[in-house]
Amino acid sequence: MSFLVFVFICSCVVIGIVSIYFSRPTILLFILILSSQFLGFVDPMSFAVKGVFDIHSFILFFIVVSIIISIRNLKDIRMSKLKTPILILVFFYFYGVLYPVINGYSTLFYSLKSSKEFLMIFIYFSIILSIRSQKDIDKCWKIILFFGLYYSALELFVQVGRGSFVKYLVYDSRPEDFIFIKIYPPFWPFIMVALFYYSYSLLLKVSRQRLLFILSFLGLGLTFFRSYLLAFLFAVPAVMVLSGRKISSLVVGGVGAAFLLFIVIIVFSYLSPNSKIDLIDKMLLSGVQEITSQSGGALKGREVFTKQRLEILEDNPIFGFGFIDKESSFGLNARKHIYGDLLGFVDNGSVDVRMKFGWLGMIILYLNFIFMIGILIKQVKNIRAEKLQVRLLASASLILVYLIVQPVHAPLSNSFGIIPLFIILALVQREYLLVKQDELSIND
Repeated sequence: MSFLVFVFICSCVVIGIVSIYFSRPTILLFILILSSQFLGFVDPMSFAVKGVFDIHSFILFFIVVSIIISIRNLKDIRMSKLKTPILILVFFYFYGVLYPVINGYSTLFYSLKSSKEFLMIFIYFSIILSIRSQKDIDKCWKIILFFGLYYSALELFVQVGRGSFVKYLVYDSRPEDFIFIKIYPPFWPFIMVALFYYSYSLLLKVSRQRLLFILSFLGLGLTFFRSYLLAFLFAVPAVMVLSGRKISSLVVGGVGAAFLLFIVIIVFSYLSPNSKIDLIDKMLLSGVQEITSQSGGALKGREVFTKQRLEILEDNPIFGFGFIDKESSFGLNARKHIYGDLLGFVDNGSVDVRMKFGWLGMIILYLNFIFMIGILIKQVKNIRAEKLQVRLLASASLILVYLIVQPVHAPLSNSFGIIPLFIILALVQREYLLVKQDELSIND
């Protein structure tokens, strides 16, 4: 059976390469199909070499193929308004690869092996070079929204089916609070992309797809990443204000309802501490505590992991250690003093970034992403195309959410957050160039 799966996936790869040449959005479709583990039903890693060749290798293969096919368009990169912050991130990548080699922490092989998560920033170049027409851009957004909605529907279906459907999925799962089940689809932040897209589509009155907004909102809630849900509630009004938009009654009502809900929960929890309201407290209020104080909720179990890594970080707090593989000389020594195999820490983005790039790198990295938000907001103000405004606002909001949740998760340094973000950043930059060219030609 595994041989048939192998043949099937190899056939898909060959078809994908041929299709990319004739239809550029196919590159995105194949990347997302592979990364979604064929929508959760076939794990392409079942026959791969664990720890050496994984899903990132598949994605990198398509990135390289698409860049080679589109190499003649390389000059277009400098036209993007995001060229400076993107190049800064490229510098971070090479720093993370070379720094541990220069300092004797690792061989180049292990450093490159450990860099595979952050390496996914290069998907930006793949998309911006290969996707060139408005028609292709719109197709790519349909693909992105499909995966966001598919993950949302899957989250909902798993709950309705009470877990009976989980056995057919290759995704990991576990029971969550009360009656819920938590599944772990890869690159799930596509749900957030869809949620922001439909939120701003409604707010800017570009469309009235309320059911899709509700589905993606439920999808985000059922991921049980409370910090992301709370960050979403903050990001929408914040980005609307930054972009010079009036906050509509819908936003005010939604945020007001959220805060009212929090107050009600606090009051009822105080009056009846043993009531079932504790469930909502676990799902929402502890998320606030996690972000603001970096304690409580799931972080209680992570504290010991964080403390051990921070003790190692004391040896080089300013510059960090770069990309350290668990099998490298430094990694083997570090594993004697920490729980877990990896020096990096996906459950605390601030620690993960500091371990890789140090305090100095973390400050520069965060400022770089804030700079990107500023560029995207400025672009929103400079164009009249409402559909592109929606997409720019969604991109800026996703970065803002990633920054907010850094104390409890690591979307800025791991591929589950990097891939969705840099795909949409490439798309909005290509579309912005096309729209500005059209506006200039109309004015002329």
